[in-house]
Parts: sequence; structure tokens; C-alpha cells
Amino acid sequence: MTDTVLRENRSFRRLLAGETVIKLGGGLRGIAIPWLVLELTGSPVQLGVAMALRTTPDVVVAPILGYLIDSLPRKSVAIGAVAAEAACVAAVPVIASVGTVAPIHVYTVLAATSITRAAYHNSRESMLPDLVGDADLDEANSLFYIVATTLSVAFMVLGGIATSLVGPITTLAGAAGATGAAAFALLLLPQTDDGDQNDGVSTADFVSDFQGGVSVMRGSIVRDVLLFGIVINIATVPYSLLITVVGHDVFGLAIAYAVLMCGFQSGKIAGNYGVNFIKWGRERKYVVGIGGVGIAALLVAGGGTAAADLPPLIYLTVVTVLLAVLGAIEPLFNVPSDSLVQVASEEHRGIVITLTNALLQAPFPVALLLSGYLVETVSPFVVFGLSGVVMLGLAVMGTYRFDVAAELGTRRPPSN
Repeated sequence: MTDTVLRENRSFRRLLAGETVIKLGGGLRGIAIPWLVLELTGSPVQLGVAMALRTTPDVVVAPILGYLIDSLPRKSVAIGAVAAEAACVAAVPVIASVGTVAPIHVYTVLAATSITRAAYHNSRESMLPDLVGDADLDEANSLFYIVATTLSVAFMVLGGIATSLVGPITTLAGAAGATGAAAFALLLLPQTDDGDQNDGVSTADFVSDFQGGVSVMRGSIVRDVLLFGIVINIATVPYSLLITVVGHDVFGLAIAYAVLMCGFQSGKIAGNYGVNFIKWGRERKYVVGIGGVGIAALLVAGGGTAAADLPPLIYLTVVTVLLAVLGAIEPLFNVPSDSLVQVASEEHRGIVITLTNALLQAPFPVALLLSGYLVETVSPFVVFGLSGVVMLGLAVMGTYRFDVAAELGTRRPPSN
């Protein structure tokens, strides 16, 4: 893997600079909010509700967000979204300063930030091909994830320490301040070629953009990525919830939860760095990555169960290492998946990316609520095992759906 795009593309470096500050706020609230929900409710099911609210609202407004990203300056959409998110996060400590924070307050903030986060994420993804070009897109995606995930790990540790020392409310106040600063950092971004941004906003244009985006999705590989991705997300989205429950119920410390999450995220850093050394086509990486995650999830399930009687520190180490392995394999399908969607259409890129991401997130609430229910009756490691079985089944199907079997067949050495 080279770092050409990082060394030679100033616009990409500026995007990473803005993401640095965004990740500071995200790392702080990423630990504080789940911990706050468990403190307020003591229920994994309620934690599932909270995590579901992080995705459901933006699914509903996805067509509008996609159209705005195609019609307005994407830089402006990104900055406005980050500023709005800072205000939403700040609402929790403000409420705490004048009264008592209730679960409904947290749920409302999560629902609102679901929309602001989607607006930023999709506008950033839509800008990236214009900033770096198709030839460097895979490298840019993996480099972006390396930097973003590295920062997430560091800031999650900070979030775990802060939540343990000063509590989740004060930690969220710091998160709001960092997110607000990120809006100013994004001003460094150049304005990209944003398609129809000069044509204004109208109902007719919205309908046209929506229909064009749907047509692209139905007639390209995006359709298959979407169908497989929905099932993948049902199987893998609960990982964060499961890790939260392990940290809270097994170890009982916010810092232990942060360590587990950091192990998982550290694996993703290594995986994102290594994915571009693998000189396979995007489709082959995608399918092999799905199968690899299935195997890794089964290892987490088996290892987490078998090591339960070990001393707590050793047990924590074992589970953290297994989660790191799981995280390391995820980029093998995540990076090519993103690139396949990003290059599917230039004219309707915003709506294609936004609709695809929204539909991929649609099963999140069901998956999270089901997982929250399951971990009240069985070990979270059992749920990891179920996820692994589903992913292995998908890998077998994907081998033929994405013509990976034919690709592998052409590369086998001839038999004597």
C-alpha cells in the first residue's frame, strides 16, 4: 500500500484534519452515551433501543438528504450537519444542569444526531471521489479509515477514562465542544464539483434525482452489494452492543469496555492498512472478507466462552485479542463495498450513496433489539457465534453471486 494520495493530495489531507476533530467528539460520546443508558435503565434491551435510534430516523429522511447532497454544496452540507450535531449533544449536559436526565432525553438526542451524522457521512463520501479520483479511491478509503479508526481508538480510551472519572454527563459536554470545533475545521475543505448544486432545489428535481438514483442502484452491482449488505448488517451491527454488555456485565468498568472497543478498532486499523496489499478485485475481496468475519466471530464465541474461568485480566486480554482479529478482517469487505457504491454513478452519486447507506441501516433496529433481547437470556458470546454462522453462509452464496468462483477457477494452476 502506498501513501501517494496522502502525500500529494492537499484536499484529502484537509478532509482528514477535519475528521480528526470530529473523531474526538465521537470517541467521547461513543463511550459516554451507551454507559449513560445502562446507568439510567440497567437494561440491554433499552441499550438496543438507544442504538436503534442512532440509525432509524436517517433512514426515513434518506431521500431528502441524498437530494440535498446532490443539489447543494457538499462542503456546506457537511459543515451544517456537524454544527447541528454539536448542538444536539450539548442538550444532555444542559438538561442535567437544570434538572434530571431521563432516558427519553438521551433517545431524542440520539434520534436527532442520527440525521446529522448521516448528512455529514454521506456528503463526505460523495466528496471523496471528486477529491481523489477513481484510481486512488480504494487507497483513499482505506487511508481514511486507518486515520479515523486510529483516532477513534485513542479517543475511546480518553472517553473511557473521562466517563470513569467525571461521569458520562460531563464527558458529553466535552464531546459537544469538540464536535462544534470540528465544524470550523471543515472550513479548510475546498469546494468540490457538486453536480447540480447551482440549479437550486425543487420538487421536480428531487423526483428526477430520486428516480435516477434508484435506476442506477437497480441496474448495477450496487443492487447485489445492497442485498448482501442488509444481511451482513443484521449479523454484524450488534457487535458494538455485545461488546458494551461484555464490558458492563462481565467486567463492570467503563475502562474495560473501552479496552474491548479499542481492541476491536485496533484490528480495523491493521486491516485497513493491509487491505491494499491484497491485489484482488473488489468483488473477490468483498466475498473473502465476509467469510473471514464469519470465522473470526466463531473464534470470539468459542474463545470468550472457554476463557471465562481465567483471571479477569487474562480473560479481558483474551477477549480483546479475539475482537482485534475480528476487526482486522472487516475492512476486507468494507473498503471494496464503499468503492463499488461510490463509483456507480457520478450524476446521482449523492442519492445513490445516501439511499444505499440508509437501506443498509434499515435492519439495524431489528438486529439491535433482537440482540438486546437475546443477551438477557443467553451469553453475548452465543450471539457472536450465531453471527459467524450467518456470515459463512453468505460467503458461500457470494462466491457464486459475484462470480468469485469463476475468478478463482481461472487462477488455479493447471492439473498434471
